[in-house]
Amino acid sequence: MRKGFPAGVVLLLSVAVSAQQAVPPAQQDAMRSPITSETVRRVQEALQQQGYDVGAADGRWNEQTAAALRDFQRAQGLEANGELNSRTLGALGLGGG
Repeated sequence: MRKGFPAGVVLLLSVAVSAQQAVPPAQQDAMRSPITSETVRRVQEALQQQGYDVGAADGRWNEQTAAALRDFQRAQGLEANGELNSRTLGALGLGGG
């Protein structure tokens, strides 16, 4: 009898761990172009300039950045989902609409 996780679960866990540093795919789909670490860094810097705590502006998407983005979105009257989209980027002064 084999012990441990089934191969599919191990693969899923591996993908989930690898994706923690990347921008969630749903956000990339919403923008219809890849979100680069440079874009994430610019978003982090824009949020910091407006007083939101994103931690380090290092270009890595993390929960602290998403939480700051949700707070910003709420304050701007946008859907507070913590996801980058053209309306949020526009409100940050980074393009979009």
